Order: sequence, then C-alpha cells, then structure tokens
Amino acid sequence: MKRFRSALLPAIVIPALFLSCKKNTYTETQSDFYLKFKLNGKWVTWTKVLGELAPYLADESKTDLSVTGQSDDNKAVLDISVQVDGEAINAGSYSSDDYRLPIIYAKGGGDNTDSYTLGSVDGRDRSRYIVTITSITENTITGTFTGNYLESEFQENTSVEITEGQFKVHRLR
Repeated sequence: MKRFRSALLPAIVIPALFLSCKKNTYTETQSDFYLKFKLNGKWVTWTKVLGELAPYLADESKTDLSVTGQSDDNKAVLDISVQVDGEAINAGSYSSDDYRLPIIYAKGGGDNTDSYTLGSVDGRDRSRYIVTITSITENTITGTFTGNYLESEFQENTSVEITEGQFKVHRLR
C-alpha cells in the first residue's frame, strides 16, 4: 500500500499544481523555467515545472523544498525534494546521506504506471543523490543535482539512471 500511495501522490498533486497556477506578476514567463536532466544517458528538458518551499504538512517542525517537473506528453513526472529539521532551507548542498531527499520519477499512466525512488538494486551501491540549491527568491528556485539511479517500486531489480540535472522553477510559495 505504501508503494501505491507514493506512486499515486505525484499523479494527483502535480496536475492539481499546474491547474491552480496564478498568472505571473513579475518579469519572468513560464518559458524561463525548466528541469533539465540526464535520463538513461540522454538529456531531457521539461518546461512544465514548479517549486515550493513550505512547512512539511505532516510535521510542521520540518521544512520541505520541492521541485517538480512533468514531461510535455504528460506521461512522466520527476519530483525532487529536500526536507530539513527547522524552519529554513538555505542555498547549499544537501546529500541523501545526511538529509531526507524523497526523489520520485513516475512514468506511464493508469495500470501501466511505474514509480522509481531511492533504493538499492542487487549488485549495485545504494542510490545516492546530492541536491545543490543555488538560489531561492520570492519567485524562483534554482539549482543542480547529481546522483546515480532510482529503483522501481514495482519491478524487482529494475532502475532508471538519472545522473545529473539542473533546474530553474517558479516558486508557488
């Protein structure tokens, strides 16, 4: 059930975020924002992206920063989050060795949805990521990330390699 909820969460939350966007009241337009990353050795750039910095809803003593992107064909989602104790996330580097970094890549749809997250596939070191936040402003979040792979939540010993990327996203809150 836990795996189903983690796969279902992006499928519900991401479209709701995109549908509830307010018109930009500053100089940047949606075309200025992106999530670019290397997926299985090939660069992918998505422009349906959003970011958020807010208290963690389940425990307000923690703060979450989330960067979410959706493919142009609406069949894949990548969500990269950083969670810290306290009320502030500042520019800097955050490693999955030291911080909670829920990273989810989901693709497909309906009965064919597969979700990938941090894990350990047989014969490989466990997945590890570093997210570097370079700037947080009232309107944008920018940064980079590096890592090795995400493990399928539904297919044993199956993974996707998401090895590096960068982002500039509109900050909702």
